[in-house]
Amino acid sequence: MSDSQLVLLAMDTATPACSVALRRADGVIFSRWQNSGRTHSKDLFELISGVFAAARVSPSQVSGIICGVGPGSFTGVRIGLGVAKGFAQAKNIEIAPVSSLEMLAEKALEQTMPEDGTTIVACMDARMGQVYWQQFAVKDQQLRAASEPALNDPQDVLWTKSFKNAVGIGNGFSAEESYLKDKYGTQFSLLLEDELPDVADVISRVGTFWNSLDKVSANQLEPLYLRNNVAMTSAEQVAARLEKASREDKAE
Repeated sequence: MSDSQLVLLAMDTATPACSVALRRADGVIFSRWQNSGRTHSKDLFELISGVFAAARVSPSQVSGIICGVGPGSFTGVRIGLGVAKGFAQAKNIEIAPVSSLEMLAEKALEQTMPEDGTTIVACMDARMGQVYWQQFAVKDQQLRAASEPALNDPQDVLWTKSFKNAVGIGNGFSAEESYLKDKYGTQFSLLLEDELPDVADVISRVGTFWNSLDKVSANQLEPLYLRNNVAMTSAEQVAARLEKASREDKAE
């Protein structure tokens, strides 16, 4: 079966937004997106049922799964991976893992149609005073990773400071009192600071190249965690804030 005839199911629960998309065999895409906070365990199944009903497609027709693997909420990522694994195991089909930062960059690509050489910086609020971020380069309307996904305090983000027609996307630019927006916002030709990932932005491209993508079995699917200490204690959070304040005082 060719890539264009595959029925694909995509899901992501790594951020406050829960999103699902279904590409039918005729290429028509049905999607649902909900900024539901911490109710993904309930919302995900409702959204999946909704796209199947709207597309008039049976789960038995699905040939592959696209799953957001993070970075993001520890619990949220695990919910999406658990459902994707269960679905893939039941049908003996493969999964294409996609990062939250790549989804954001794809959203920027779709919305702006930038010229070759444009830099896209995806940046997400990671909580605990930090951000997730990654740089991408655009070539032939395709994304190329220009850096590895990273987790930093906003003051320690080390992206390329000279951009060509750069686009910034993600709520990380508004994190920590908009530190990154205030310091670097003028370097971007466009800043989409309130966006969250949505699998509908990647399902079309991923579907087009499905047979050539790196895919994994259900047992091989792993989350992308960038924070070693997922749940800091209250004391650790206070200590981190004090250390951060001390660094800021020294910088002034």
